[in-house]
Amino acid sequence: MRSNKSAARQVTQSLTEQAGEKIRMEMESCSFLRMEGSSFSLKSTK
Repeated sequence: MRSNKSAARQVTQSLTEQAGEKIRMEMESCSFLRMEGSSFSLKSTK
């Protein structure tokens, strides 16, 4: 029973880490696109 719980906890932890990594990458790409868009709009206004 105890080993079963620890195994489930490991799976849950790895899934959470994978999801966090995916979310972090998506946030970084979104912020990068936002930065690119703002710099592009600044260039186009000049």
